[in-house]
Amino acid sequence: MVDVKNIYCGYDKKEVIKGVFFSVEKGNFTGIIGPNGAGKTTLFRAMTGALPLYKGTITYRNNDISKISARELAKDMAVIPQIVSVPFSFTVSEFVFMARFAHLGRFQAPGKVDYDAVDQALRSAGVAHLKNRDINELSGGERQMAILAQGFAQSPKILLLDEPTAHLDIKHQVAIMNILEKLNKERGLTVVVILHDLNLAAEYCNNLILLNEGKIHKKGGVNEVLTQDVIEEVYKTFVAVDRNPVSGKPYCRIVKGNPRVIRGAAQQR
Repeated sequence: MVDVKNIYCGYDKKEVIKGVFFSVEKGNFTGIIGPNGAGKTTLFRAMTGALPLYKGTITYRNNDISKISARELAKDMAVIPQIVSVPFSFTVSEFVFMARFAHLGRFQAPGKVDYDAVDQALRSAGVAHLKNRDINELSGGERQMAILAQGFAQSPKILLLDEPTAHLDIKHQVAIMNILEKLNKERGLTVVVILHDLNLAAEYCNNLILLNEGKIHKKGGVNEVLTQDVIEEVYKTFVAVDRNPVSGKPYCRIVKGNPRVIRGAAQQR
């Protein structure tokens, strides 16, 4: 569905992303992980067409993304950036309805399909009961759910999210990831999400792309990427990687102390 081919990009002629290759298949749930400054958000902006490339190409369904108009791309691709500013007072319903503009022609009035898409998006995100509330009066978790609903209302085939769980409590983190997983499995929505929490990435993603210093350090299934050696090498911190006793997925635990001393003690036992 998306092919990223040997791309280089950044800001003010300084390269941040350097020679990145990967593909996102239809219906996949792909996580992009990596330490701060690895280039995750820069890669995200390039994939959405917001950041021009110095070199390489990104294609969506075999079409160069830089040659697809923003309106046409928005019909298929919903983008939820890390920070969404809402400068004016809108109800949640009005805010979510903005997502339908890409599907309407100039001076075209919205129809039943548009109202149905908004209603379904509000229900999918669990915010139908908030539809008449001012979006700027919501809690952080509620607001993030409303932002998700706007993305769903685009009726996208692929959803790109930049750290949708940042600054949220565990209840809202899990709620957001559960919604994304449900839409991925039941409707075949392709999901690409940047995550900082390695355990959330392990539980929900099919494939992971681990960025480090603007390059792909490792990519593949969660069991291939989330190993102790790989995490220690990239994040420069000592961890213990176990298995979640319920799901069997990798589970990363921080270990305090000197890694060499701890590892030596573990080997002696």
